[in-house]
Amino acid sequence: MFNRNKPNNGKEKKPSTLSRLFGKSSKSSNEGRGALAPSTSTAHQAGYSAGRLQAYPVPQAAPSHDTRSDADTDSLFPPSVTETLTPDHAPPAPPLAAATSPQETFNFKVTKDLWPEYTPGDDPMSAAGQLFFDFTDSVQKRWARGEDTGAQFGTCIFPTGNTTAPPSSPIPKRLFDLHLNRVVMTVPTDNVPYTIISHVHGENPAFVDGRQYGVEWQIPIRRKAKLDQMLTSARIIGGLRYVWIDILCLDQRLRNEEEIALMGGYFARARGCLVWLDNAGTTNAVEWGTVLNAIEEVNKFFKMDRSGVSTISPAEMLRGDSFADISLKGSESYTWLRKIVALETCPWFHRIWTLQEAVIPENLYFCTPERYMVGGAAVFQLIGLCGTLAKILTDMGDRTGVALTNELQKSELWKILRLRQLYRKKGIGYWHLVQATRNRTSKLDQDRIFGLVGLMHGRIPTIDYTRSRDDLYKDMYRSFIERGDFSALMFLGDGETPLYPDPHCIPLIISPSAPVVEETHHFSFTPSGRLEVKDVGVDNVTSCIPIITNGSLRAWTHPEFLQLSTEEHIAIAKAFEMSPETVGPSNLLVPAAFAAISAMGPLPQALVAAFGEDFEEKYEKHLGQGLLMWAKVGVLMQASEDNALVVLWTASSPDEPMLAVVNERLTGHIVVVVTPGSYVDTPGEGCTICIQNEDGSGRKVGLGIGKRVRANRRVTAELF
Repeated sequence: MFNRNKPNNGKEKKPSTLSRLFGKSSKSSNEGRGALAPSTSTAHQAGYSAGRLQAYPVPQAAPSHDTRSDADTDSLFPPSVTETLTPDHAPPAPPLAAATSPQETFNFKVTKDLWPEYTPGDDPMSAAGQLFFDFTDSVQKRWARGEDTGAQFGTCIFPTGNTTAPPSSPIPKRLFDLHLNRVVMTVPTDNVPYTIISHVHGENPAFVDGRQYGVEWQIPIRRKAKLDQMLTSARIIGGLRYVWIDILCLDQRLRNEEEIALMGGYFARARGCLVWLDNAGTTNAVEWGTVLNAIEEVNKFFKMDRSGVSTISPAEMLRGDSFADISLKGSESYTWLRKIVALETCPWFHRIWTLQEAVIPENLYFCTPERYMVGGAAVFQLIGLCGTLAKILTDMGDRTGVALTNELQKSELWKILRLRQLYRKKGIGYWHLVQATRNRTSKLDQDRIFGLVGLMHGRIPTIDYTRSRDDLYKDMYRSFIERGDFSALMFLGDGETPLYPDPHCIPLIISPSAPVVEETHHFSFTPSGRLEVKDVGVDNVTSCIPIITNGSLRAWTHPEFLQLSTEEHIAIAKAFEMSPETVGPSNLLVPAAFAAISAMGPLPQALVAAFGEDFEEKYEKHLGQGLLMWAKVGVLMQASEDNALVVLWTASSPDEPMLAVVNERLTGHIVVVVTPGSYVDTPGEGCTICIQNEDGSGRKVGLGIGKRVRANRRVTAELF
């Protein structure tokens, strides 16, 4: 299949940037190396085995492509070249450190609990919902002032007919009638509008006799007064006669497996969702004060008081300059965002069951026992604005943008907004759900899966409380695989990557976006336990440069950063999604490459200044993007003790290198990228890195992080 003794066509290693700048060479060693320190690589000194494909010189032209058709393919990875990869090299890993913004110092910490969102300016306002303004002396306004409104209903703040429900969505079997003050049964043909109430029970709730509300079971709630407050707020804010709330509309004596499967439809069909925020007996007074302050801050931005009542007249709004204070400065945005996300200290943001109640309804409205109120649209639009600011500031080279992005990655509000966008595109994948719930809790293990079924498009796991959590995760994973969700394959774990991932594995999640084309690939499990992939895209990896090596992969020797050529520095800049622009004497310096490698431990200022003002300006501009890319790969590198960050090239994209995290050494193997089938026609984001086995099957060993990954053929074979 390939010839390991093929000659190297006389290609020679190009001189390093260091030797070209200073007219001499420095040898390097992986022994005791420090960031950017000259060192000697055994592999570099000895040269490369004659006949093996060399990772550098960097590919300058597209290699010849395999001309065989898919029908001629007898294994997953028929090579378009006839060599295996050979040892290559890379700079050392800079240590994680605190990054400093010109405006403020912040801690930049990478953990697997982050929501891996790295293009925060991508369509931030969609799916936020609709803003609501009331300029009348309404029931809501009088109730917010503490007046007695009796049994009056307020004006519904949720737009008419604005739901996410498909026509076939069922109506709940029970609804609470706010006029009769009791639960009523519905019939399938009913088409009454209703509001849902989302809340948390709190730890160790007491029980209230349900007969006074028209049910035969004990109601699990800490205080009867809390239930009455929630129902009153639904009457005033929701303004509809009927509401759905779990403790009254689901029989608390049963497991309710059948209705759990239908709850996604209940939430989609509702006119809107009233979110009751309280401390649930767990939040102290100081923390609760920050929650109330966060609501005030959001409302102030939209010229409303703490109860969500407009503080300006319609005439002032129509002038166009008083609707909202949108003069938020980048230098203030980080501190301001921290105030807003204080809302998330509320227990409601940390329960499994509340996630789908936050994502599915078209509109949310938050209310507290103190009658502090704010629309979900206001909160989400401001979080989205912070995403836009993060993108703008990062592109400008202001590391406040990095601070904002890192804060957004930790934010439950940001996760909810992104899931709302994905849900409406039917784009929620397996790992979106796993990542979004890492920091959420449930009373029963099974509810970690059952509480999410409303967010799944397609087959859902069979709801049965006798099943184990691990069995349910496996079933949920299979359901995503069966519908061809390629992103479900994009994860790394410790040791050999299992076919069925442990929920503690770490995925590569790319930014929410609508699919460019409809995929035609198919996945299925074989009787032997392997995964058969049909019509996926494939392309050969032609060369690679290790950047960081950890664990057992430290034996993968490589020269240091300054021993690499200018062409290789350009490749590093491109792989980090930065400008490959060169500066300095003879255009030998690539500022973005230096920024990429040193972002987590910046170069000494004297050294940066020594390279000239032009270099310094461009270097500083790219440090923020470097930090974000290190975070992106840093999350993946936590998946395994043995890992390497590499720059690699494929046959179809010789001028577009990409970053990849791998947990095996690639040299000495036939290595390919495996992609969705559509990448043959249209480049896409992300891929898996596989080694071809002797039987033609593939073994996944890493993930590629390119934004425009291409494939040059479609194949059908098995992965394990």
